[in-house]
Amino acid sequence: MSIVLGCLLCYLLGAIPFSVLFSRGMLHKDVRRFGSGNPGTSNMTRAFGVKYGLLVLLFDMAKGFGAVYLGQWIMGPLGPYLGALCAVAGHNWPIYLKFKGGKGVATTVGIMLAFVPFLTLIAMACFVLVLLVTRYFSLGSLVCLGLIWCLVLILHFSDTYLVVLCSILVLVAFVQHRTNIRRLKNGTENKFGTHH
Repeated sequence: MSIVLGCLLCYLLGAIPFSVLFSRGMLHKDVRRFGSGNPGTSNMTRAFGVKYGLLVLLFDMAKGFGAVYLGQWIMGPLGPYLGALCAVAGHNWPIYLKFKGGKGVATTVGIMLAFVPFLTLIAMACFVLVLLVTRYFSLGSLVCLGLIWCLVLILHFSDTYLVVLCSILVLVAFVQHRTNIRRLKNGTENKFGTHH
């Protein structure tokens, strides 16, 4: 029973649509009506600027970070891993938005900060570097997650649960970015700082 309750609470935590709440509450606009229509950090940044993008980034990361500890508190040893998966599921397919959510990058980064903070900070620095050099938000996100996965695989290979969790989360994020990957290949992906 505690597993069902823990998974449900972590899903509902992950499903909180901070980009929609902030865009409506602070700007009286809905982020889903701008840019890609995606209720995530990158679209929030592109639509309303870095300040609001960072705000959403921090809160979406906090959802993942919090779900790890909420899961541990309610469900025991496996709780952090189950809580993490449920939080990303909530972010990507939130019940509050008719299951149309973000792509899970910020929430996944928050989760990995809870498990491997130093490695995640390195990957986040690489995200910033890629974004500054290429101005592709999606490419920076994919490089960041791919690097986290590689570092976890190399340095924490014996931690089976962590490797499996990280592999699932990164795979889900890449699948969620499949249209971005296609546009990157075609050279038609939107760059940060440009408006379409």
